[in-house]
Amino acid sequence: MYEMIAGPATTGAGVTWHVRAKGDAGTTLCGQQTAQTVRARPLSDDAPTERYCSPCMSAVHERMQSEAR
Repeated sequence: MYEMIAGPATTGAGVTWHVRAKGDAGTTLCGQQTAQTVRARPLSDDAPTERYCSPCMSAVHERMQSEAR
């Protein structure tokens, strides 16, 4: 099982969404320490675009592919 966690944006304002395993509160799938995470705020019309971490999303995709086999 996985969960999404908000981390600081790598460029500009806003957040980047990462993925971590439910049982591993220490790091995200891309290796970021969860101590660097930020609190996500509700979206508003002038809120910066939220992004998803490509390495995390790729890791989830690969794991789901291997579990489906």
